[in-house]
Amino acid sequence: MARNTRVRVTLDQGALDRLSSRKMIQGLKAAGVVGEAAVKVELSQPGTGRTYTRNGVTHTASSPGSSPAVDTGTLRRSSGHEVRAGLGTGIVSIFANTEYALALEEGKGKLRGPRPFVSLLGTKHLTRLVAAFKRGARQ
Repeated sequence: MARNTRVRVTLDQGALDRLSSRKMIQGLKAAGVVGEAAVKVELSQPGTGRTYTRNGVTHTASSPGSSPAVDTGTLRRSSGHEVRAGLGTGIVSIFANTEYALALEEGKGKLRGPRPFVSLLGTKHLTRLVAAFKRGARQ
């Protein structure tokens, strides 16, 4: 089974306690949709690294520190989100479920540095995730 690459965003527990479970789940679902879309956008950027030809197809790879460049689209297709909630708690997980997702994210194996895409949710896209959660919780 593939090891997932995931990011978890923890929100202010006091604010969550003031939400009904239904509102919390709506907020988590909205944040999940926005987070999954952000990952797919990151995984749709053109490469900025080495260009090579394999099986007659030219590919420009990603540079270390940049999100992985699209090659086959499998990584992008494997990304998704899930919401789990129960007894006043809720978690939205945004993931990429391929065997090589974690290696790309962390820069392991033959790579010469990480190619972050999921972890960017906790930095580059955090404001959008929080805004989506708030919008969703208000519905």
